[in-house]
Amino acid sequence: MGDALTVKRKSQAAWIPEMDFLRAFAILFVLAIHVIYLLSYRESAKFDALLIVNLCLDVFSSVIAVPLFIFISGFVLCRAYYDNFNISGFYKKRFKSIIPPYLIFSVLYIVFDNYLFGPVTFKDAFLRILTASGYPHLWFFAMIIQLYILYPLIIKLYRFFEKRSKVLLLIAASLLIDIIWTSLMMSYQSRLSIGGFNVHVFFEMWLYFILGIHLGRNFEKCRSFMERVRWYLLVPVSATLMLTICLLFLIPMKNGYNPLAQPYIPRPYWYSAFTLAPFLWISILPLLYKAALRIHDMQLASRIFGSIGKYSFGIYLVHVFYLVIFSLLLVRVGLGYGSWAFYPIMCLLTVGSSYATVWAISRLPYSEFLIGFGPSRACKSREANENITR
Repeated sequence: MGDALTVKRKSQAAWIPEMDFLRAFAILFVLAIHVIYLLSYRESAKFDALLIVNLCLDVFSSVIAVPLFIFISGFVLCRAYYDNFNISGFYKKRFKSIIPPYLIFSVLYIVFDNYLFGPVTFKDAFLRILTASGYPHLWFFAMIIQLYILYPLIIKLYRFFEKRSKVLLLIAASLLIDIIWTSLMMSYQSRLSIGGFNVHVFFEMWLYFILGIHLGRNFEKCRSFMERVRWYLLVPVSATLMLTICLLFLIPMKNGYNPLAQPYIPRPYWYSAFTLAPFLWISILPLLYKAALRIHDMQLASRIFGSIGKYSFGIYLVHVFYLVIFSLLLVRVGLGYGSWAFYPIMCLLTVGSSYATVWAISRLPYSEFLIGFGPSRACKSREANENITR
């Protein structure tokens, strides 16, 4: 019986190459968000084509990027840890892969920030590490660490609904929680905070984690559906939702609102946009999966996206260093934030440099403390697929 259970778990956790491709999509969307944000530094805040295009790309990438990482986390976790797993072993493995890189890069970014923008007090440094605010992109760790801690309870909750054939009720409740929580936190222009630093709570990504678990538990059925559904049925739905959300950000600009200078659009628009966002994400997931399947059949593209996906965790950690450095260099040589060429060049430079850095680090001894995996695992996609954000 024990051997049969082991075989079943190994089968369930078998490497699925599409997950690496989806990770690649997620990290590229993250980089796009951060590159597009640089538009807010241009001298003129005029309403022009560059602003509209970048804002639409930013909205699309923001809806997809981090939720996709969280979704993959739930998917991979439930296939490796569902019934009768060793909880202490689970925590040991998960925290070993996430806590050392988080602490090291938090310190590095705080030092980097201290060098660029002036002194950081010890108290502020401590609070920034405590609240995952070492640098803006590190907020993701607050989400994933909380979900790690709660995972044994979350999977029990999922099993409770699954045994009663009520999983759709759990998903519907998760959707409602997502909408209510996000609206409460953002529409009132406030978040939970400690010492002035924002605190991100797992409710923000709860829906996508549950969806990942559900897909992991029903992968064959869900994969069959995503393969069968016609892209021309999904694209109009996704395009309509995407256009509507973009308009909800663009329309207030007619009244003088600047979305790049002000983080919050007027409340009615905000409620509407964040109510539609989960539906946009759900409608796009099958399209992303279809794209992943197409990439799998293309040898060169498969190698490129597979490698980016495998190193996505490390790329996420290091890319902001290059984002800051290259943006300053390009501005210095005359390619400013108002230039159309600035943004694709920034993306290419940041992706290439981040990938090369993570590839080099993965070959070093003890690199698992920096990027979550070491030299012996650098070329093992199967093991990389077991790690939540890589």
